[in-house]
Amino acid sequence: MITLYDIAGHPDCYRGWNPLPARTRYCLNFKGLSFKTVWLEYPDIEPTLRSIGASPTMKWPDGRPFYTVPVISDESHLTDNGEATVVSDSWAIAKYLDETYPDTGSHRLFPDGTMALQMLSQVYYRETREMFFRASLEELCPRDSAKWKEGWSNTQQVTKCLAVDNAAFDTIATFLNQNGSGNEILVMGVRPSYIDFVLVSYLDLLAILLPDQWKW
Repeated sequence: MITLYDIAGHPDCYRGWNPLPARTRYCLNFKGLSFKTVWLEYPDIEPTLRSIGASPTMKWPDGRPFYTVPVISDESHLTDNGEATVVSDSWAIAKYLDETYPDTGSHRLFPDGTMALQMLSQVYYRETREMFFRASLEELCPRDSAKWKEGWSNTQQVTKCLAVDNAAFDTIATFLNQNGSGNEILVMGVRPSYIDFVLVSYLDLLAILLPDQWKW
């Protein structure tokens, strides 16, 4: 059994709001793997992840290790010490799932020869949105957090954000249309891959943050 560690959402957000664990959830479902979710409140993230032996994904400005989700613990594949395999970071998790479970689900998350293409989605969206709002995506949700009120209660700010996102997705749509009629929904044209789950996870986030303004 695989355990997915995710951030607990606000009661108004009935599903996982964070796009990083969300894409891992999509990957697990796509691969047809059974898993359970452990929902963590913010104060519990670091001690819980430390306790299971998860690696930090970055560092605080003062050099301390920074722990965040998603993290998976795979009890079906034990380490040399007889402990569950623990993997941090959505990109690393997706690669692990493809390598460890190559024959599950309909297809691989990373079809042969597409790794460079898949990597293009990893940094751009997060960096541009966090630069725009001067806050991390994690700070902007759950709803009613200080950063959410600061960033999303300003009508002009929301309008600007939607314009940026609409323009970005219009550009993506232009690229997808190059696949030809009937193949313009998925990046690879005929089958889902990891990059599709990255895009959908951010669409989910926008639908949660702005349910009245953003429909898809």
